[in-house]
Amino acid sequence: MAVDPTRTTTIPPAGFQLLSTGDLTGDLLHGSLESATVIHVFREVVATPLAADLTLRAHVDGVAMAGDSADTTVLTAGTVVCTWFVHSDVPTQQALTGTFDFGETILGLAMSDGEIDGTTSEYGLDGIVYDGAGTEGSDSLTITGSVLEATFQLIASGRDQIRVFTAC
Repeated sequence: MAVDPTRTTTIPPAGFQLLSTGDLTGDLLHGSLESATVIHVFREVVATPLAADLTLRAHVDGVAMAGDSADTTVLTAGTVVCTWFVHSDVPTQQALTGTFDFGETILGLAMSDGEIDGTTSEYGLDGIVYDGAGTEGSDSLTITGSVLEATFQLIASGRDQIRVFTAC
């Protein structure tokens, strides 16, 4: 069952909130979508073929940790992808955990500052200011098919972000 990106819905039981593009205020800088209880997710591009090969972080049915030597995967030019952006910004140092089913197989993740910055011009939404804050070494991400389980342990930046590439 595909997720409807046009609705704002809290996905039980886990602390993710699906946003529509109309819910976005123009930037993802620290403080713009701050919440002590919710990890925000929104769809960026739908059914877009890759213009060039793209190397992403990925584990199939396993754990990918920020800052470790997570396995990578190469999506070849022409692969049709959808992208989603996951944004966590809390007012205090704390952990947020959630599970989100994207409805399609997760192909890979852009997790670091550089990976997010390097994919924003092609896959980010027009009119949104992204700051490229990736994940930190204390964060944990588990991918199982179309499901992402995330624990963001916010330490330094106050926010964690990833770009999720799925099949369409």
